[in-house]
Amino acid sequence: MMAKDGSFRNILLYNPNSELFKGEIHFNAKNSNLTARLGNTFNIMNAVVKINLYNNEISNSNGIFLKTYNDELVDINNNVELNLDKQIIKGSIELVKDDTLNLTLDKSEFNGSINANNIAKEVNITLSKDSKLTLTGNSYVTSLTNGDYENSSYSFLTRALYCDNDQDYPINHAISIIGWDDNYDKQNF
Repeated sequence: MMAKDGSFRNILLYNPNSELFKGEIHFNAKNSNLTARLGNTFNIMNAVVKINLYNNEISNSNGIFLKTYNDELVDINNNVELNLDKQIIKGSIELVKDDTLNLTLDKSEFNGSINANNIAKEVNITLSKDSKLTLTGNSYVTSLTNGDYENSSYSFLTRALYCDNDQDYPINHAISIIGWDDNYDKQNF
């Protein structure tokens, strides 16, 4: 599908009128091939959506996996729940102002940036122990829950992950480094 601006939108999940449709839009794909030769793979506009992807072969030519939009005629923010199970995703997730994203990876890999422009209202990421998050661009999230306590499940490739802990998500633990070695010079600190 070609948009007014000339860009291509492959899978469009759209709520044309928030007054008439108050529900959630669901998209499920299992053991499928999804190919975006031009444009973004997923495009979300004025919608509350739940996307479940399981063991699909997904290719994207422009580097944007999911992008949200707001139509100035409809007053609704996007709320996206993206569940990845046995899934490999390459490409960025771009969100507009006041959007919400809940991203869950289970036995999956994500390689890209998330909310790089830092304008989404809330971005929550949950990683299972056997998932991998590789950030290829600066990313801004509200929370990151990691099932791998050794923290080997993410790589930032010289990029930054900024996790904004504010009043809604207070810090609930502290880290202390304890050790003693009489042979280690205090000047090394």
